[in-house]
Amino acid sequence: MSGVAFLDSSVAACWRDGLIGSGAVQRRHWRTKVAHYQAVLELLEDGTPPRWEAVVARVQPKGSRSTFYDVTGASATHPLMAEYEADRGPGSNGSQIALAYRRGSAVDQLIDETKVWSFWSYREEWLIPWRDKGEVDRGSLADSLESIMRAWARDNPALARALDLAPPACAVEDLTLIHGQLPALRARLSLRAVLREAVDGPPEHIGDAAPKLAALIPAQRSSGTDELLLGLAESFPVSDRLPSLSTA
Repeated sequence: MSGVAFLDSSVAACWRDGLIGSGAVQRRHWRTKVAHYQAVLELLEDGTPPRWEAVVARVQPKGSRSTFYDVTGASATHPLMAEYEADRGPGSNGSQIALAYRRGSAVDQLIDETKVWSFWSYREEWLIPWRDKGEVDRGSLADSLESIMRAWARDNPALARALDLAPPACAVEDLTLIHGQLPALRARLSLRAVLREAVDGPPEHIGDAAPKLAALIPAQRSSGTDELLLGLAESFPVSDRLPSLSTA
């Protein structure tokens, strides 16, 4: 079995696979979602605020208000965050991810899913060289995740900057799975720092630099408090350590 097979059964991977391959109705819904993701991406790249009316007007071949709210919002069909909220497996970080990405608007929820959709091809590219390996060094795997995140951000700067540089939720989940103990909120902050550096350049103060993700991987597992994580948390500016969970 591939040393990264555990990432193939992530919540995000199962959500995406289910929509793409579980019958005509779900496949049609996935195509509808993708049309809305593409519209959001184009609006952000054009510098147009992606309000719901603008998204509906941009959707091809034709958008509508009812379809928009079937894709995103409180009554959406198969939203990704609902899958995270329902995830209660051993060691699950799903509820933390859902909390970190709780949004106050349907458009913001759609932007979060657009980030996952846009990042997915990069994720697949990231995993290719690891699939023929047995045991993998998780520190190296985390470093390679950092590299692919930077590539995605540089290719999609407008989308990466949206919602205050919130990273794709699937990447946050991947980092928690690679680490095994890292809380989702810490993973999100670490990846946000990577995105900020990728799109805005190195920070002025060395203390604000994005930490290497491999540094989050402990040499040995411990049931006690992870002092490394506490030190990492203190290295972030206060505004990063205490993010507004309702925005980004």
